Amino acid sequence: MDRGVEVGHGNRVFRDLFALFVCDAIRTLMIQTAAGIIVPQVNTVAEAGHVVRFSRYALWGSRGVGIARANGYGLNLAPYVASDNDTTIVIVQAEDIHAADNIEPIVKVPGIDSVLVGP
Repeated sequence: MDRGVEVGHGNRVFRDLFALFVCDAIRTLMIQTAAGIIVPQVNTVAEAGHVVRFSRYALWGSRGVGIARANGYGLNLAPYVASDNDTTIVIVQAEDIHAADNIEPIVKVPGIDSVLVGP
């Protein structure tokens, strides 16, 4: 199974590495109740999917949620999750030629609210 992708000048990187760094950064921001995120250097549909997955609760993503005061200690969990998914803004930046090549499928990723093109 090929776990890597070609980028730049033939350098090999692992998709899991992108996911790891993006997941950690997004998790940190979302814990601090960010109203939205902008993720730079999103070049593929898979990367855009990772951004959505880590920034949205289920059904759109896999962001974790626990019992807390904000959701009425679980009594208002469903409305809390639905409201947060609706109000969190997810923006990706397409800044590379690889992103330009993949721009049409990137903008169609469910859960992406906007795509900024260019550096």
